[in-house]
Amino acid sequence: MAISLSTGLGSGIDVQSMVSQLVSAERTPATQRLDALKTKLTTQISSLGSIKSALSGFQSTLADLKKTSTFQNLKATVADEKQFTATTDSDSTAGSYNILVNNLAQAQRLVTAADPTLTSTTSQIGTGTLSIQVGSAEAQSVTVTDGSLTGVRDAINNAKIGVTANLVKDGSSYRLVVGANDTGAANGLTITVSGDGDDNNSDNSGLSRLTYNSAGTKNMTETAAAKDSQIVVDGLTLNSASNTIKDVIPGVTLSLKAKGDTATSLAVAQDASGVTTKLEAFVKSYNDLMSNVKSATAYNPTTKTGGTLIGDSVVRSTVSQVRDVVSSSVAEATGDYKMLADIGISMQRDGTLALDATKLKTALAANTDGVASVFTAGTTGIAQRLDSALTKILGSDGPLASRTDSLNRQVKDIGNQRNTLDLRMAALEKIYFTKFSAMDQLVSGLNNTSSYLASQLSGLSSS
Repeated sequence: MAISLSTGLGSGIDVQSMVSQLVSAERTPATQRLDALKTKLTTQISSLGSIKSALSGFQSTLADLKKTSTFQNLKATVADEKQFTATTDSDSTAGSYNILVNNLAQAQRLVTAADPTLTSTTSQIGTGTLSIQVGSAEAQSVTVTDGSLTGVRDAINNAKIGVTANLVKDGSSYRLVVGANDTGAANGLTITVSGDGDDNNSDNSGLSRLTYNSAGTKNMTETAAAKDSQIVVDGLTLNSASNTIKDVIPGVTLSLKAKGDTATSLAVAQDASGVTTKLEAFVKSYNDLMSNVKSATAYNPTTKTGGTLIGDSVVRSTVSQVRDVVSSSVAEATGDYKMLADIGISMQRDGTLALDATKLKTALAANTDGVASVFTAGTTGIAQRLDSALTKILGSDGPLASRTDSLNRQVKDIGNQRNTLDLRMAALEKIYFTKFSAMDQLVSGLNNTSSYLASQLSGLSSS
């Protein structure tokens, strides 16, 4: 805290200004030193944070590369996708097939007879009980208490028995459409009626107009028959109740779209593009990491300045660990591939990685499991070892965290040094004021003596 004294009256010197300048001269170099040190430390902390972020990003690319299934990814390709599409799963195997879609599966649809009196959705059909059977399943009862078109529709839908009812306007009147939810020849509908109020549960009036039995009374008209899909796979004719077929080709799901005129090809083969994309991300992330590290640790001979972390042993050790794993040989790898360079990922002279997509594709075609083992084999696979090393490096008790904590403590210590400097400057200011106050008093006394002597001498000369 600055000291303010009424001094300088005897000497004419601005003691306050002189003391402030002397204290500032003492304070400025120390303050500049502390400011420069804090800037350096905070910049180093920021650079370490960027490197940690780059390491985390690199580690995230390893999640899929640790899985053998990533490299065994097969893709299904259909020549004519107007007939069907296909997808694969982990059980699929490579192969080629010729497939023709003869027809699609469909669900049965039944419609009530046209009735010119049903001009509104509230027009009455009748009440009673519907017994609806889907295929060979147990028949389900649906009680209709609201005999309007809407009431009958809602009663069927609310029963949730695998059947859906809709209303369709046919010209000037409405008709009720009832259909099975599931496709397939085995899911045909049988509908009987009881208690429709006219003592005849099978005539075409009242609720009994919904009666339908494929082998008996058919008061409703079938607009779509219950039908299985049919496909021909390599000359073998196969039927299915669904248009989604999962059990014909192991690991392959066929989604039928339309009837075809001629067979089309289905090829199940290694999806090199998927693996390439993941390895491209791996290479890019590694190169981003190296670029980040280079920026923080390089020396510029032109400007004769170094990066914020130049010579930092923790960063140097971390990069060395990562680079050693990337360039190492995998003892447990199967086949002829033992290193990343063997499958098309090579280390460049500048320390970055480069991916040869053609070489990788060739390696995958020749030995997919061998390529996978370079990354996944036991505990020595590249992805396995990198993930383990990075987990330790990035851990809360890892070297980067420890280095960051050390720098943060140094930043905190700068605050303590500033407090100490403030106390020292306050003491120095007090010392200067004491000294200059004494000097001011001395000068004041000398001035008084000088004035007295001058006055005496002047008196002698006048007498």
